[in-house]
Amino acid sequence: MAYQAIDRTLGPTDLTHELLAYATDQGKHEEAWTGMFNAHFGQNWQLWTIDQLVEFAGEIGLDQEEARNILSSRRYKFQVDQEQQRAVRMGAGGTPFIVIDEKYSIAGGVCGPDGCAVPGTHGS
Repeated sequence: MAYQAIDRTLGPTDLTHELLAYATDQGKHEEAWTGMFNAHFGQNWQLWTIDQLVEFAGEIGLDQEEARNILSSRRYKFQVDQEQQRAVRMGAGGTPFIVIDEKYSIAGGVCGPDGCAVPGTHGS
């Protein structure tokens, strides 16, 4: 990818989740989730803006123009909002948060302004 590594910062993830939903619908679920995880946590890339996400979409084989249209129109916003509300009802309070068989959940951490911690531990 053409991104320059930067200090890891947090940014708005709404569009990021919308691109993930679109990628899943296009049969690119694994490529999108694995690629984003590696890009953000492995190489400190920011994937918060439409331009950054459109470039990423092309890297995983999605049509960039269609991805830009999807993100600009916010076509997946309602779906992502509904999934986030459901996760909160199931106990999500941070990341990672894993759902098994659509009914069992495992909360792996709690995140706040000072970082993230596994429940029952101290520090970030």
